[in-house]
Amino acid sequence: MTNKDKFIEVFGENTDYIKAPPSWWMATYSKPVKEDLSTMEGRIVYKMHENGLTQKELAEKLGITEVSLSRYLNGKRMVKLEVFDKMCEVFNVTADWLLRGGQ
Repeated sequence: MTNKDKFIEVFGENTDYIKAPPSWWMATYSKPVKEDLSTMEGRIVYKMHENGLTQKELAEKLGITEVSLSRYLNGKRMVKLEVFDKMCEVFNVTADWLLRGGQ
């Protein structure tokens, strides 16, 4: 199953975006992004740390701005399918793991 198929299975056919669940930013927008494997944002941060990537470096690899990546990580912006697919490729993880923490 491709990443796109997994994406459609989870979110349906009529969407080109996924919403990163806003888990900790609601209390205050100034909180730093946490490495929390129970959220998609946290799994992205975990993989960034594991691969020694800064937000700027990851944004360049994904072909997006650092501001866009920051908004994804803070749950303020929906991740585009193309960016999601590239994240899976950059981190060498399955779509299921990035979306839900599955194996």
